[in-house]
Amino acid sequence: MISMPKTESAAIVEASHPALLSIQAPEGRPSDSRDEGGLVALPHDMPKVPGVAYRPRLVSFEFAEDLQVRLSNEPEGRTLVLTAFVALLYRYSQQTTLTLGVLRDGVVRALVIEANAQQTGQALAAQISRQLPNIPPWNTLGKGGAHPQVTVALVGGTVPEGQPPSMFAEHELHLSLAHPIGRGVVTYNANLFAPDTIARLLLHFEVLAKSLCDNPGCLIGQLPLLTPARSLR
Repeated sequence: MISMPKTESAAIVEASHPALLSIQAPEGRPSDSRDEGGLVALPHDMPKVPGVAYRPRLVSFEFAEDLQVRLSNEPEGRTLVLTAFVALLYRYSQQTTLTLGVLRDGVVRALVIEANAQQTGQALAAQISRQLPNIPPWNTLGKGGAHPQVTVALVGGTVPEGQPPSMFAEHELHLSLAHPIGRGVVTYNANLFAPDTIARLLLHFEVLAKSLCDNPGCLIGQLPLLTPARSLR
């Protein structure tokens, strides 16, 4: 379930909207801000214009109840959801090195993941699991003044109501994951992404999470982004 803030009531898009069901992720579509150092560069709906003020919009989401139960019963359910998100970033950006910010204990840290289409979901999850306990602070990464364009917060038992911390003032996409696993908030830059793009992204995110639960040995380049019923529409 996806809910848009009331400030965008004229542009509400539910995950079940027919216009979204037959649209695949924009694989191979070039971004106007690709970074050779691995900063995640998602394709944008609108071009990035220097000097234009950041315009944040929040979307809360919940996976299907049965999927939330399955993820909660998985010993590494939180890692699996994060793996689904990283797989989604790979499918959208086609970048084999993905550098994203992770907020932990008030510090932005740098998670650097190597991904490719022939990697299994299980292998990607193992890579993330190995790194999470000791990911370094972002400012030690050698990116100069560059901000992470995509960030993740692994928060506690409540879904955050407000905007992410001011340290993310220039992010493009921020994901806050809360308990129970499979719920959270996405904050995105409305100057770059249309509401229906974010709704579609969250739909793909849920399908990837379910696919990884069902078949962790599947190659991430072959994981479905739509359910079979929706793919046929």
